[in-house]
Amino acid sequence: MENINPIEKELNLLNFLVVKEDIKEETISLIAEYPNVIKAFPILLAIRENSLEVLIDTKKFIYQKFNFNQRVLSQDEIASLADFLINSGFADIIKNKKIKNIVDYAIGVEVGLDSNGRKNRGGKLMEALVEDFVKETSDDLNIMNEYWNEQGIKFIWITDGAGWQTALKPLREYFDNAEYLINLEMLQKGILTKVISNS
Repeated sequence: MENINPIEKELNLLNFLVVKEDIKEETISLIAEYPNVIKAFPILLAIRENSLEVLIDTKKFIYQKFNFNQRVLSQDEIASLADFLINSGFADIIKNKKIKNIVDYAIGVEVGLDSNGRKNRGGKLMEALVEDFVKETSDDLNIMNEYWNEQGIKFIWITDGAGWQTALKPLREYFDNAEYLINLEMLQKGILTKVISNS
């Protein structure tokens, strides 16, 4: 409850949206009149941070940052935050009467977050399992790399980049044995085009 108490008023204000027909307009109206309700958005989406970057264009890798800190909001920010909440799937939950009280829903989310937090505190075993799985994958990719190179075809492993934080050994092993290992940021900067044009 310690994470719910500071935003309990905001959660109760969001109860206004339950079973509304024009959820988008009502959400915009609620945020415009009570901008502090955005402080409650993270708990509704089971996140702890007060801001979140969301990939909005998968071809150009454009991210939009959503800030849930209390502040004076422009009309564009209000509309953007309303769209964010609606597009997160939260609007479907309240429109279809799957929840009737947002405070109770938030308490349930908080209990789930706390439970997962306890599970993750001892997550070394899971990390080792994932690393073993990625190692098997990197072994397979090393074999594929050799096979395709023998055929005169460049093999390129593209990663999201986050693997370097959790599966460093397998990725390093592949990196040491292969010519190309790139991440999404490098892809966005045109590295793939350069690799292909130099082949």
